[in-house]
Amino acid sequence: MEKGKETYKLPEGWIWTNVSDLFVIIGGGTPTKGNSRYWGGKINWASVKDVKSQFITTTIDKITKEGVENSNTKIAETGDIILVTRISPGQVSIVKTQTAINQDLKILKLFGDMNPSFVYHLLKSQNQQFIEASSGTTVKGLKVSDLAKIELPLPPLQEQQRIVSKIESLFSELDEAEKGLYKAKKQLEVYRQVLLKSAFEGEMTKNWRKKHSSFKHLPQDLIEKDLISRRSYWIKRKEMEFEEKGKQPKTLDWQKKYPIPIPLTEEKIIIPKEWERTNWSQISNWITYGFTKTMPHEKTGNPIITGKNVIHNKISFEQVHFTSEDAFNSLSEKDIPKCGDILITKDGTLGRAAIVEEEMFCINQSIAVIWLRSTIMNKQFLLYYIQTPFVQSWIKENAKGSTIKHLSVSDFPRLEIPIPSLEEQSKIVEELELQFTLIENLEKTIERSLKDIVIFKHSILKKAFEGTLIVQVSTDEPANLLLQKIRIEKSEYLKAQIELDKLKPKKKRQMDKKKTVLEILKESKEPISTQELWTNSIHEGDIESFYSEIKEIFDQLDEIKESTESLLSLKK
Repeated sequence: MEKGKETYKLPEGWIWTNVSDLFVIIGGGTPTKGNSRYWGGKINWASVKDVKSQFITTTIDKITKEGVENSNTKIAETGDIILVTRISPGQVSIVKTQTAINQDLKILKLFGDMNPSFVYHLLKSQNQQFIEASSGTTVKGLKVSDLAKIELPLPPLQEQQRIVSKIESLFSELDEAEKGLYKAKKQLEVYRQVLLKSAFEGEMTKNWRKKHSSFKHLPQDLIEKDLISRRSYWIKRKEMEFEEKGKQPKTLDWQKKYPIPIPLTEEKIIIPKEWERTNWSQISNWITYGFTKTMPHEKTGNPIITGKNVIHNKISFEQVHFTSEDAFNSLSEKDIPKCGDILITKDGTLGRAAIVEEEMFCINQSIAVIWLRSTIMNKQFLLYYIQTPFVQSWIKENAKGSTIKHLSVSDFPRLEIPIPSLEEQSKIVEELELQFTLIENLEKTIERSLKDIVIFKHSILKKAFEGTLIVQVSTDEPANLLLQKIRIEKSEYLKAQIELDKLKPKKKRQMDKKKTVLEILKESKEPISTQELWTNSIHEGDIESFYSEIKEIFDQLDEIKESTESLLSLKK
């Protein structure tokens, strides 16, 4: 390693080295996805998604012996290190049992009696180096030549054992604290659901109700006034439409077209005797959803709100796309919510809701909108009701679709709503807001503590590999002697591998005939990543010819975006 590269001074007995000095680096590969003989066996086959924790004991995908023999994959043995070099470079795990790897990973072979746990923590401490050494615009990748140069501090072997012991002792305490925080977080969520259940079954305001027996706005009166107000709103809108068109109806027959609300047919919720029931059809003017057409995206303009923007009972305007004023003005009124409407996510993640507090944005088809433009009910009360265990369970049970679930806007209007007096609605909202504020403050404290634990762990690793976590022992054998031993063992290992290759039968193993991208996709039953297609096609090593074929058959392809990867399949 070149002199002058050190970023900080190491303790006596330590030395600077690099990845190529310490390890043998071994790459991997992927058996052809279209060949069923290669998949579903008993051999672990790791990809990036499996490198998530300190140890790998099993993998999501498994391959067969034939898959190993007919691909470029290599097998990591127990105690080897697996390092991610593509997509999320620097992620690392220790292998607990034999595991084959794909092309996005590398095996690091250890020598000189190096402790795998020490190496794991050492590499974790240098994560930023792996990221900075990576290149690529959309997907980051770490070349072997750049990986080999990454610098690592090497302490004496005896000190390595003491460092591991100290790190694991401290991490164990932090992990226990972390478990306690996550448990508290779950308990707060359970408590939130208990509060909502109590509120909408009338238990939360039971004593309050006894002290306030006379109300100006009784439940039945509210429902009747809402129905009258609903009809009145519809008539006024129709009259405005006639006026805008310059028409004057000769009779009142047009009023017969009024959409009568769906009657309440089911009574599943538990309510106090003083309350009444209604449904969403009776208190809403319309329940619909946003546009389905493609909208132009601009850097500025009117925001497009999708399901991801309805979160924590609020509408988030962060990370939104914008559309032009002309495109916005071309939308129908169902696509442009008004203040007081409730938005609810209807595709994918269902049931998140929020009240519209500012206008001039549009919604796409992943959002349902409940028009509440004539109701006299407390809208915050209605929003909280959507969050109750009863409603959330109802949404899940009535969702349609096999792969992606959808909330039907034709079913939702039938869902019943408990109606206390208007005064009690306000009291329930007041109590819930008070309790939820306390819960949110506790959740923020927990989140800060969880972040502090992550920071503390980074601090421990930093100190460990700067040589300040534990006291050095002067009698330890210096690291330069350990490095000599590693180099000797590495050399012997590589010589042994060469001899093993010589002993293999001269007849080359029959590999699968390389195929075109189109042939591979025709044989595959599932989408394939572009990286795997390139590796397993006739274009391996020639990226230009690979993309040339992709362009030729592009109109036959379906593309799915998954995290940072593109998966391709043939159109059906």
